[in-house]
Amino acid sequence: MPIAWGERAKVLLDLISSESREVEGREREIRNWIRGQANQASRLNPTRQATLSAALSSATSISDPRMSPLTIKHEFYDARLVKLMTSCTKSVKDVPTFSSCIREQTQAEADSLLKSRSPWYMPPPEFEVWSGVREQSYQSDGQLTFAHVPAKGEESRVFRFMLQVAFTSAPAFLPDRSNRENFSDEQPWEFPNIDSFINRSVAMSVGADETRAQILHDMLEFTILQRLFRNILSGKLGDQFPIESLVTLSKTVANTRAFEERGIRTLRWTTQPGNNEKLFALLLQSALGAIVATSGTTESERKVLSSAHRAIESCVNLIQENSAPQTISSEAWRKSCGFDHFKSQASRPATEASQILQELVALAQQTTYARQMRQSLGVSVDDRQAVEVAERGCPPL
Repeated sequence: MPIAWGERAKVLLDLISSESREVEGREREIRNWIRGQANQASRLNPTRQATLSAALSSATSISDPRMSPLTIKHEFYDARLVKLMTSCTKSVKDVPTFSSCIREQTQAEADSLLKSRSPWYMPPPEFEVWSGVREQSYQSDGQLTFAHVPAKGEESRVFRFMLQVAFTSAPAFLPDRSNRENFSDEQPWEFPNIDSFINRSVAMSVGADETRAQILHDMLEFTILQRLFRNILSGKLGDQFPIESLVTLSKTVANTRAFEERGIRTLRWTTQPGNNEKLFALLLQSALGAIVATSGTTESERKVLSSAHRAIESCVNLIQENSAPQTISSEAWRKSCGFDHFKSQASRPATEASQILQELVALAQQTTYARQMRQSLGVSVDDRQAVEVAERGCPPL
């Protein structure tokens, strides 16, 4: 598609330049940018030449939604350009003739295209191909068959492995263009023509490697447990199910030897261990600049600011010297980073020095409260596990 877009864009830019006055400033910059993008897009190297030649040899794939996303991802692809490409691939089989066809047909429809409000000047979308796994849909039933761990070789009853096109540029062809930045592709294109091949390949790879087989088995167990508890908590197992007994079950399981040896909590998403403290250190360094820029009007103020300078440096050093600052003990944190001894000076009549101290004490309190809240919610356990996972990989379920 880049070559077709580049050829079409150059034709349209040439027509615009021949029919309009000389432009300056921003408009000229935009035209030059589009032309630069068009020249780059239409430039052929051996790899692109081979790719386009292969595409032209099976022209029907362009319009087949099982082979290509061009005709179904209307938010990202210019429908008029896709139609133009489809028309040209029906009659030509080599790259030079294809480029010539694009230019000729662009000349024929240029007037209507330039009068339309279509953003023809937007380059083709950028994207990446991601691999992933999705849980298959299921139905709840009285026999709890949805909660049975499948036998070896039947994993596809629970999982579907896939590749998908993930667009990394904003959609240029949304009906409501003002919402481009907030758009989310809810139905990504997933190479449906090779779906069965992907899942067979995964099954073969897992079957030939015990470690991979164990990982997949752990994933299956975890997914089945999620299914079961989602159904329990949503009331789908009936009004008579003793949901309150889950508390007793949790306590009982937590006291078993198996849990002590292998038990591990499900990791929270994005716990970001240490970010709270690191951000605090950055803000303190900014405060140091404010203190240096403030001379103080009295000797007493100068002494207080000098003391605050030393206290900030002590706290920043504590954070920066600790590779896992979230593990700093509450006592060490209070001693070096609590800044409690500045509260009385911060409450004095408004001066430049007291205002700095007020902001310093408030910032310290907010960060300390955030640390205490994470501790109370058990996030510190997740912090530790996140570090362990980063160092040693995922633990067994």
